[in-house]
Amino acid sequence: MKRRLTLAGAAAVAAALGLGLAGCASLGIGLRPLEANLVDLEPLESTAFEQRFRVLLRLRNPNDRPVEIDGLRFQLSFNGERLATGLSDQAVTLPRLGDAVVEVTTTTTLLDLLNQALALNERSLDQAPALDYALDGRVYLARSLRTLHFERSGRFEPPPR
Repeated sequence: MKRRLTLAGAAAVAAALGLGLAGCASLGIGLRPLEANLVDLEPLESTAFEQRFRVLLRLRNPNDRPVEIDGLRFQLSFNGERLATGLSDQAVTLPRLGDAVVEVTTTTTLLDLLNQALALNERSLDQAPALDYALDGRVYLARSLRTLHFERSGRFEPPPR
């Protein structure tokens, strides 16, 4: 017995394909990773065992469509040692080929700060205290289970004395 595709059946298949393609777009399939820059790091009120910082991140969208995010998480390291981790549930829309600044409160521990101090202390006294930094994280796409990765590393060298 041969089955024929009816006009109603063809319309249903076309609708399902259209919804599937729209679903792929909303899931973030085909999106390039975001770019991130550290804009500012400001100490906040802290305790002896937990230190807090306000971190401003500039997220850049290299994609040709807006990206809606509803949260992010990241780790900030200096000189190969973790300094702080941050979480945010802030909803932000990154415009197509645009950027946005996201404010995140981060926390670090006394142990992480001691590791930073030890790493700086190991450097020669006549050597300028250059800081290598690494920012590694993920943004959570709105209305999706997918995430997009971002990372950035660089070096801050103060001017010579």
